Parts: sequence; C-alpha cells; structure tokens
Amino acid sequence: MKFVLALTLTLLASGDSFGFFQPDAYRGGAGDKGTEEDPTISFIPIISLVDSNDFPCTALGTFEDPTDCLFYYQCFGMDNGDYNSSRIKCPENKHYNKEDSVCEYGPCPVITTTTTPGPFVCSSLGTYPDPRDCHCYMDCYGLPDGGMNYTKICCTTDYHYDSASSQCEYGDC
Repeated sequence: MKFVLALTLTLLASGDSFGFFQPDAYRGGAGDKGTEEDPTISFIPIISLVDSNDFPCTALGTFEDPTDCLFYYQCFGMDNGDYNSSRIKCPENKHYNKEDSVCEYGPCPVITTTTTPGPFVCSSLGTYPDPRDCHCYMDCYGLPDGGMNYTKICCTTDYHYDSASSQCEYGDC
C-alpha cells in the first residue's frame, strides 16, 4: 500500500498548473514506484488548481466537487479564522473518490438510480398491470361508499399479465 505525505498549502491561483503534491492518501497505479527513500510513498503533482472561494468550506480537508468527479476542493484556514478553498483537478486518467478522499485510477463511476413505484391506487374500475411484478395485475372494484379498492391477482407459473388482452398470457414478460 502506498501513501502520500499529507500536505496542506495555502494557495491562491487561477487556472495555473503547479508541481505541488496532492493532499491526503493516494492509491498508486501501474508504474508508480514511490520515492528512493521510501518506495511506499508517492508524490503526485497537482495538474490544475483554480481559485474557488464559492465552495462553502466549514472545515479543513478535501471534499468532492458535486458537479465533476475529476475535481475536488481543498479547504484551508485563513489568518482571520475563516476558511477558503481551491478547486483541484485529479491527474490524468484519475477521478476523485469521496469515500477515501483520494484521486484513483479509472473513469468517473456511473451512478444509477432506480425508482420504486409508490403504492398502487385505482384510478377507475378495471384491471391494471402490477407496476412491480409483470406476472400479476390489479383488479379494481367499487366500494359501497363510492371509493375503490383492488385485489392483486397473479398468473400461474410461466404466464404473465398482458394489458392489451387483459388476461394472463403464456411466456416471459
């Protein structure tokens, strides 16, 4: 396992390139051999530093850029007790990993979200596909008070509900 010497710098720049070292830990990759004195330590140059006082720092440290995983923010203290930040780009072919506070090899992770439908509500009398299970359907019926309710009915094995024919059909969904 390789580590980088943690280094906090007070830097103000605008789009310049610097040869300083990346803060916090670093995961070395292919061809990363550390230093002569200690092969477990890697010094990684920062390739882009941009003044970014718009990031709301509330503590010292590194924080993800919520708009671009290739960047992170370094928050540092000012003489007056306030905080300031610099937006830093990870080296080429790396992205910022917010869980470990490091730039690591590879592209930005793809974030996928799934939405689970809410509870089924009958909009009118009739049969409707179950939004969670294609093998089932909802049979909506009227109540004496004017409201509606439903019964969930599932097709037998190897059948699925077909909304076009309003019945169970043989085969996969």
